[in-house]
Amino acid sequence: MTFQTFPEGWRPVAGDSIEGIVTSMEIGWSDQTEDNYPIIVLRLADDTEKSIHCFHYSLKTQVISKKVRPGERVKITQGEKVPLKNNPNRSIVPYKLELPDRTPEQFDAQDFYSQISGTTKTGAVKRDVERVERSDIPVDEPEGDDDIPF
Repeated sequence: MTFQTFPEGWRPVAGDSIEGIVTSMEIGWSDQTEDNYPIIVLRLADDTEKSIHCFHYSLKTQVISKKVRPGERVKITQGEKVPLKNNPNRSIVPYKLELPDRTPEQFDAQDFYSQISGTTKTGAVKRDVERVERSDIPVDEPEGDDDIPF
């Protein structure tokens, strides 16, 4: 087994952008999420290289859904941290991933919509949820319970 070394990693702060040509892509492992994530190596305009470790959910999903490829020009911008609506003690780091050289003809709508769970190939939302009436749900009630809540 060989040890893979990468160029220096990009360490952005909110508002930072990086743009370059993808020279290689590897798969990294996150002990925190216990999952794989993409690592993109970019050649910048000054001919240096930087590694982009795409472990943040918003960046990872964009890289995967847009199917970034070696040889493409990529621009990544990090946004301000945003607190989660359902748990303000936690936050997400938003990213914007742009592929400036891709043309509309290179966008595969069929593939895009097939990646979205709960939709059909035409984009219509699936409505196959079985409705359960409350009377169909078995309830363990103690003997002599008159259903009065007090």
